Amino acid sequence: EAAMPDETTRRAVASAAEELGEPLETGGRRLVRNGIKINRHVYLLEDAAAPWLRLVWRDGVLERAAAEDVGDEEVLRDCLGEPIREGLISRSATRLGMPARAAHELEARVLELCRDAGR
Repeated sequence: EAAMPDETTRRAVASAAEELGEPLETGGRRLVRNGIKINRHVYLLEDAAAPWLRLVWRDGVLERAAAEDVGDEEVLRDCLGEPIREGLISRSATRLGMPARAAHELEARVLELCRDAGR
């Protein structure tokens, strides 16, 4: 009896099963612009424009990052575990020697990805 989920949990499981059953090609609630919604807290986001960026964003925090450009990836990895907010990436980038313009461009790309996912 103690192992039986309560009504709230049963509804949440049914809703998740329904959402996971939606084909990505048709849109649905899991598809977000430039990425997919893994669950209500986690998004996998990608900017495929050269140089590409790929992020895992969990509850407003940058959890994982990969980038085609080695310098961009170094900056993003420096920001892992931090809440995404204006100024975070550009400060890290300039501290790591990236030119100010490139730092602001990288930050704008990341902020746009997160905003598109419901930031």
